[in-house]
Amino acid sequence: MYTKYRNLKYFVVLLFVVGITLESSIANSWIQKTEIPTSRVGAAKAVVNGKIYLIGGITYSNRGGPGMSPLSIVEVYDTRTNTWHKGTDMPTPRSSVRGAAVDGKIYVFGGWNQNKVRGIKQKKIVEVYDPETDTWERKRDMTSFRSFGAAVVDGKVYAVGGSIFNEFQRKWEATDIVEVYDPATDRWKKIGKMPAQPKRESFSTAVANDNIYVIGGKDRDLARLGNQMYLASIEEYNPRTNLWRKVTDMPFLKLAYATASAGNQIYLIGGYGLDDKARGQLASVDVYDPVARRWDVAPPMLQSKTTTAVVVDGTIYVLGGFIGSARYSPIVEAFDTGFHSVDPRDKLSTTWGKLKKSN
Repeated sequence: MYTKYRNLKYFVVLLFVVGITLESSIANSWIQKTEIPTSRVGAAKAVVNGKIYLIGGITYSNRGGPGMSPLSIVEVYDTRTNTWHKGTDMPTPRSSVRGAAVDGKIYVFGGWNQNKVRGIKQKKIVEVYDPETDTWERKRDMTSFRSFGAAVVDGKVYAVGGSIFNEFQRKWEATDIVEVYDPATDRWKKIGKMPAQPKRESFSTAVANDNIYVIGGKDRDLARLGNQMYLASIEEYNPRTNLWRKVTDMPFLKLAYATASAGNQIYLIGGYGLDDKARGQLASVDVYDPVARRWDVAPPMLQSKTTTAVVVDGTIYVLGGFIGSARYSPIVEAFDTGFHSVDPRDKLSTTWGKLKKSN
């Protein structure tokens, strides 16, 4: 009798251990969730109340390449029900737009559209979408035609550096301007400049610990030197002090990666590697801890690609992307980092297990 009980006890323990292992494995892996209804690039993205909003952009066909007519379509993915629905179209069809969510509303900045008479037209337009009422409203225009890194801190949208359109010479030029848009007053204000060198563009931005991080990009002045124009450096901006400082470089040189922040850590996802440590299209995920100033690695995506990403309650969602040089994939993958929002009434924060330290 005792032998049977002992064997049963060991079997139950074994099941418990296996269950924990499987749960841990699932939690620390990427999973395919859904597909984007409209295959497109250049869309604004934002998250409000557990829903991901994709706004504008241009269609992309694996047979025909990018479309020429920017979209006004709004598609909404509910992460809780794993379903999509449509919202009211954006009033001004645009592509290459920036989106930012503030106080439950989504602000869409800039971009371009075109017509038969004038061709491509850069836009300074700012429009705001209210998910609760499914309505749009026009806001104060941007100060110039501009592509920029967007970041939200303390209810304000920071437009950092990027490229500004020179209307006289009809070309894009790198800019170091830093502006802030206050949705409460509908006002723009120039608050300073990025560090003088290098004057970078095509970089990524992320927010951690209420600081803004400008990551990688390229130095237009070095464009003639090929890969040497790409940067591995990272600059940290503190909006409270209006000061910049250089922090730890990326572990290796790459471009066209997605960025996402969870648990005050910054994730660099996919992209193209440009040196011997990682070359070609990537599935890898590098994780930067700004406090420890250290890089780690997380599990790779299911497929190597260039993509874009958002975070919903500690889960990273990568939204479509390119496999190879020009093959578009509409697949949405998700990765639970373990850094979930905290209800201070009855729970402590949940943290992810130890990451693998990079070499």
